[in-house]
This record gives sequence, C-alpha cells and structure tokens, in this order.
Amino acid sequence: MASSGPRSLRLAGRVADGVLFQVGADPALVRYALRSIAAGAGRDPGSVTRYVRLACSVGADRERVREAAKGYAAVAAGTVFANVPREHVPPDVWEDIRQMKERYDYYEHGSAAAPHTDLLTDRALRCSDVGREKIRASLGELAAPALAVFRDRSACSPSPVAF
Repeated sequence: MASSGPRSLRLAGRVADGVLFQVGADPALVRYALRSIAAGAGRDPGSVTRYVRLACSVGADRERVREAAKGYAAVAAGTVFANVPREHVPPDVWEDIRQMKERYDYYEHGSAAAPHTDLLTDRALRCSDVGREKIRASLGELAAPALAVFRDRSACSPSPVAF
C-alpha cells in the first residue's frame, strides 16, 4: 500500500503486507512514518514490509547531481507538504516547500526543467558536498530503522544499486 499521511500510514500498518511511503530523505521524517505505521499495526510492526521512496543522486559534479534530483524532489516535496503534519517537518524546510508549492505548475509536473524546481533549496533537497563516506552514513541512518529494501539510483548510473 502506498502512503504518506498519518491516517493512511496507520491504516497500512493495520491492513497491508507492506507499505511504500514517501516522506522525504530527512531521517526524522522517516522515523515519523515508521512510528505511524507501528501505531496502526495492532500486531508486530515487523510483520509489515516497509519501503521508503526517495530520490538519491550522487556524483562529483554538485550542480549535475542537483539537476538530476530536482524534478522528482519537487513532486516528493509536494507530497510531504500535503500529507505530513507540519509539526514533523523542520520549520525552515516547511517554509521552503510552501514557497515552491505556491508557484508549482502542474503542467510541468515532475520535470527537472520546470521553473518551480529552481525554488527548491538545498535544505529541502538535502544537498551537500559531504563526500562518499558521509553520504553512506546518511543513507545508512535512513536504512537503519529496519527498512526492507533500500536502493540508490546514482545520477551517473543507469540502474539502481543496492545500498
């Protein structure tokens, strides 16, 4: 079952064999989703297979990496804005996403070339020049809460690779 909001995450925990959720790449937001799934489970939350959906672009050229991720990231940011309770989203990120959503053009939904994607800040994209080991540590923090599958799709690679 695909889910992002608190009620549907709880429902997924109660009735689904698995849940695919999209709440962004911030580990606190992933923990929010996992807590919501567990709250609805009424059973061993480990019996629900959990998948996080997110864009991850890694490469030596920061601007290329940012460009590769921003079309999908704009869609995902809109999902977070519409579904995740505000108290779970850092205030500065909430404001960044709100400003992007005000100018979002659904005619260009998902396009990295859409003008509204230029409004995505590094805070909303979680962009940084952190180096390979720090990226692995950050992704590991996302995968640590017992997610069933974690995939990384590199901007430089045509196919996903297991983390």
